Amino acid sequence: MKNTPSIFFDHRHHLLHIRGCTAELDILGLSSEEVLSLPFCYRLTFTSPDKALDPAAFLM
Repeated sequence: MKNTPSIFFDHRHHLLHIRGCTAELDILGLSSEEVLSLPFCYRLTFTSPDKALDPAAFLM
C-alpha cells in the first residue's frame, strides 16, 4: 500500500486575515460599488467562531 498524504479539504473558500486580529474569519459575502468621481466602496460580510470580537478593532 502506498503512503499517500491525506487531502486537506475545507468548505471555507474565502478566508479573511486582518493585521492584529488572531480570530479565525470566514467571508460570507462581498459586494462593491463604483460611482464616477467617488472612491470605490467595498462591503464584506464575515463570521467567526469567536463571538467576543470588538467591532472597533476592525475600523482603521
